[in-house]
Amino acid sequence: RADLGASVAVGGRGFGAGGAGRGPGGRGSGEVSGRHVGGRGLRGGPSGGRVPGGPDGRGGGAGRVGRGENRRVHGGRGGGAGRGGRGDNRQVQGGRGRGYVPSQLADARAEMTLDGIRNATRAQKTFVKRNGENVSYILWLFDNMPHFLNDEFRRVLQREDGQIDYDAFFRKKYRGKKTPEERKVDFRKQTLAKACKAILKDLSQTPTMETVDLEAVSNNVADSFFEYLCARKKKGGGLMMASCYSGYRSGLTFLFKRYGRTIPADLNDEISDLMKGVKRIANKARQAGEGAMHEGARGLTWELYLFFQKKFLELGTKEGIFAAAYAAVTMNLACRGDSTGMICTHHLQWSGDSTAISFSHSKEEQLGNDPAKRLPRHCYCNPLNQQADFASNLFNYLAMFPHVIQRPNGLLFPFQDSSGMFHDQIRKICDLYKTEIERDFGFPVDDIHVHSYRKCAHTKMNCGSTVGPTNAATCIRGGHSIGTTRSVYVVQEKASDQICGRILAGLPEHSAQFSASYTDFVPIDVEDSLTTGGVSLEDYEARKAQVDAQVQEGLNQIFGAEVLSDFRSINRFLKVGLASHLMHREAIDACLPSASAFRHTPLFTSAIFLSIKEHVRIAMPWDDHYKYFAPATGIPPHVIGFQYFEELKKLVSAIPGQFEQMLDERQFNGTISLAQMRNLIENGPTMQSMAADIATMRRMMRDANGLETNGSPNIAFEDNRARMYPHSDGSHRRVPEGWTFPHITLLQAYAYWHCGNDQSENPIAPMKVFCASDVSHLKRGRLNLSDIKHLAGLIDDQATAKGRVISDVMTRSEVNSCFFAGLDGIDIDTRTPSGRVRDPSALSWSSVLRLMNNKKRKRRRLNSTAADRADAVDT
Repeated sequence: RADLGASVAVGGRGFGAGGAGRGPGGRGSGEVSGRHVGGRGLRGGPSGGRVPGGPDGRGGGAGRVGRGENRRVHGGRGGGAGRGGRGDNRQVQGGRGRGYVPSQLADARAEMTLDGIRNATRAQKTFVKRNGENVSYILWLFDNMPHFLNDEFRRVLQREDGQIDYDAFFRKKYRGKKTPEERKVDFRKQTLAKACKAILKDLSQTPTMETVDLEAVSNNVADSFFEYLCARKKKGGGLMMASCYSGYRSGLTFLFKRYGRTIPADLNDEISDLMKGVKRIANKARQAGEGAMHEGARGLTWELYLFFQKKFLELGTKEGIFAAAYAAVTMNLACRGDSTGMICTHHLQWSGDSTAISFSHSKEEQLGNDPAKRLPRHCYCNPLNQQADFASNLFNYLAMFPHVIQRPNGLLFPFQDSSGMFHDQIRKICDLYKTEIERDFGFPVDDIHVHSYRKCAHTKMNCGSTVGPTNAATCIRGGHSIGTTRSVYVVQEKASDQICGRILAGLPEHSAQFSASYTDFVPIDVEDSLTTGGVSLEDYEARKAQVDAQVQEGLNQIFGAEVLSDFRSINRFLKVGLASHLMHREAIDACLPSASAFRHTPLFTSAIFLSIKEHVRIAMPWDDHYKYFAPATGIPPHVIGFQYFEELKKLVSAIPGQFEQMLDERQFNGTISLAQMRNLIENGPTMQSMAADIATMRRMMRDANGLETNGSPNIAFEDNRARMYPHSDGSHRRVPEGWTFPHITLLQAYAYWHCGNDQSENPIAPMKVFCASDVSHLKRGRLNLSDIKHLAGLIDDQATAKGRVISDVMTRSEVNSCFFAGLDGIDIDTRTPSGRVRDPSALSWSSVLRLMNNKKRKRRRLNSTAADRADAVDT
């Protein structure tokens, strides 16, 4: 296993040799190898010589019976396995630190070879698609026009076709709905396709033989290829879209290129003329009702996008929090779903009043020739609508998966197929709310896919207002190029990208609120503003420093102080994200289920976040406290005009009331009206002094109930530990009735063990003070408590060995520090059987326990098998 903070190549030698087998009979020493797991040590010789164990890093086993005078004494058991790498030029996912090399970067570096360069001349997806089209064309020729195939290749397919073992295939279990004949046809097609692909080889390799007689095809392209196009139809006999037929035509060109041939000009003209007829008929069929009018996924409406965002959050699961963040990033960047999955964590750059994200590689720009693609795309906060807010949705995801921050060079969404995960969540919402989506929004759920978000973003940018961004700016925002040189200047013209960002954030472009600022912590006291006429700069700076310390302590509780100190550039975005979360706290709280794992993050279990919520502010350019915010960007002049019109409307509406007040205040013979008496009392020196004293007392009470100097909540910790809740059976326990063991990650369970939950309606003491009677009424209550205690003990022991202090009362930032220091104590495989990296901190505590037990059982089986083999040799 890699040390934290290090980048260790897998395939190197494991560290730590297996211990020597002990006993007079001899010593079986364990030699560690980087790739294999070692067997048991051989029998010790008469003199107890050292015999190395087998390969595989498992160390020496028990020394076998000695040949000398101590024949009946067996050697002791060898040491544990040395933990080597797994080979394949992969990287062990080490801990935090910029030395960490993510797997996608390691793969890119390893790809810089001659074969890799040849394979990269086309995108892998493009090659797979074109190669699949070639295979389909070849198999159609084999069944219908075999004379267009090369003679040798045709004999290979005929031999392969005659050797297909259908009996073995039908002996396999099958639970599908296909008939035996349909299954037989599919199996034959798969077998022959596999043989074709073996001959065509990869892009970097030359095909082993000629498959299609290209000369014959060139002489009669109508019969050989366009008959094939006529045969390509949908399952029910329907025609394809015109773009599909164009793709098949590109496959023919690709087949010629695979054999170093080019299509002659006269043949190319003939193909172009015939393709016009194909497209004309295909579009005529579409107009007559063949399929849908739109191509591919249908773009969401903005209302449906907000509906999905709300339902993602209402799921309350880790996957739902992930999907809401993935959707918000995809929508705000107007990019493809695959491009969202390629963003690294350090690509998040705070840019004045927005978050800037750049791309250097996308489907539209794979060679890096267009500098406009590398210009940042600005993403803005939306303090008016939580569902559309980029900052709060992304911050919620980072708070749910805090291990992402540990690796600045790693992916922002470090999953094996993040776009596929997002698609699964879309399908889940579509299945749950199919009737509502089709009835209220008019969308067939089969038309909604990941790419629907990008199309929605383009519609939102172009169709909101006639004074919106230019067409060129929206094309560049979405990754479409309009010319290498012009793109760079168009994207910077009239704050084009900034206004695109505000529109995609969901800010209302026909309202003065379009100019709303980002959310931030601005400690302005309303009472002081009323009584003293404002806050001095010195007083504001002092308050700002105090609030910033509290905010930083809150972030430390979520992500860990050491992690944030190693990744300082992310701090500003996290502060804005935390402020956005607190701004929308009521909306988030209303959507989340009570059993959501997100409620067990420090955002919902630590009292510090409630104390800093009162300082969250936004500002408009005309507000007095706007000076505390960075200047707004991407605001059209007409938006400021909206505010002036609104102020004029208020002034005109107030004129009748002011006139009545003037008549009421104007009395004969100098008498004083009620309004004048009220004004004299409120503005008199006595009331002013009382107001100032009340404001001072409020600040003193807030400071007394706030944070101590060390950043830990100033609460009666012992009272929280001693808190007991009555139950219907007459007993009193440390948990309220209805409480169950939460299904949370290992990190959250460790924080629950040491800190409990002091923000909930019924505060829960740290789980480490629980006794068996507190959970005896729950199913598997005592066993779950014992399991969490075991896991926390392993982490505590490892953290203590690294110099951390495990105290009786710990802050959440101290808990985070100890957790990541002691994570090595959790002994599970760091990779799944498929090779995907596994992060223990992101797994649920029950999954971690299961994986640990599985590894122990596997190790015992290996040791038992090796012992049986040794005994068999003895026999």
